[in-house]
Amino acid sequence: MPKRNRTLRRIWTAIGQFFTLMLTALQAIAGSLLLMCAACVYVSPAHWPLASIITLGFPFFLCGSLLTGLLALLFTPRRVWITLLALLLSSGCIRNFVPVNLPSTPPDSAWHIVSWNVGGTKWDDSARQQLRDYLGSVQADLLVAQELTPARGDSLQAYLHGQLPYVCFAGNANDYGQVLLSRWPIVGSRLLVQNGGNCAAVYYVKAPLADTLFVVNCHLQSMRLSQADRSGYAEIVSGGTTDPDSLEHTSSTLLARIKEQSAIRALQADTLARFLAAHAGRPLILAGDLNATPVSYTRQTLVEAAPLTDCFRAAGNGLGRSFNRDAIFVRIDHLICSTEHFKPYACRFDTTRLSDHFPLYCRLAPKQAAP
Repeated sequence: MPKRNRTLRRIWTAIGQFFTLMLTALQAIAGSLLLMCAACVYVSPAHWPLASIITLGFPFFLCGSLLTGLLALLFTPRRVWITLLALLLSSGCIRNFVPVNLPSTPPDSAWHIVSWNVGGTKWDDSARQQLRDYLGSVQADLLVAQELTPARGDSLQAYLHGQLPYVCFAGNANDYGQVLLSRWPIVGSRLLVQNGGNCAAVYYVKAPLADTLFVVNCHLQSMRLSQADRSGYAEIVSGGTTDPDSLEHTSSTLLARIKEQSAIRALQADTLARFLAAHAGRPLILAGDLNATPVSYTRQTLVEAAPLTDCFRAAGNGLGRSFNRDAIFVRIDHLICSTEHFKPYACRFDTTRLSDHFPLYCRLAPKQAAP
């Protein structure tokens, strides 16, 4: 073999080895970051604020792992196990984030549940009529609504009295709070946590069950992002901002807000988890705007507080975007039920744009009926 050909062969071999090492390193890095996200759902941001930032990176690290795994499958198939191992170990969080479920038909006895942050609604007669039309179309038995004043709750209930005759407000009477509208009598309520307009309350409902139904309505600590913060984020996502100083200022502001508010929300989740654990075995529905993604300490803490089922994970499909403004593609509205008492079906986010949140709709089939 000519000397020149041998030299070229050595060069190509060296390039191939370098590419293999680089791809393997990228697989390991992406997989490690993915596993770090999966582990951080068990770390309270109140103790380590950076955990809240890491978990928000989950979709990016998942995409990175899938991309490097695909490249490994094409060029270095013997090392694809690195990515497969990372995906397997983080499969629980992947299913939380983007569940896939086969369709199933709910029984006729299944309730119609709607959870909706309606604070972004324009409260005129047209909006109330559209709300009534939507809730009538889905035959809602319970509307778990967030960000309402007592007056707005009463005005909405006046429109829905024929369908949802019972209403109960919880929160500061001079501020936004949570409202439950029900087909069945509401016999009491009490606040569980509160920080200004962000609060969670439990309602006691005489539903057709063997025991009183507990409905926990949540609007946990928000990120408290101003419109300027949201606009700055939207510009970053769309590539509209290239100025380094503007990017640095917006990014640092967002990160500081996320860490600060996530710590408060983690403490609220801890309080709610203690309540859920203390009432394990009772028929319970927890719904609302948790202001936390499916891969987060808040969501993980609440679901694991008692034998509970995440309804979208069990009966939904896809990403399930719930906040519909400012290029923020996240699912922060959730519905959780006691596993012993309910089975979820047909969980979805409807694309009704009356508010800055989409309504979360689900059918819940009671396993224990009234005697």
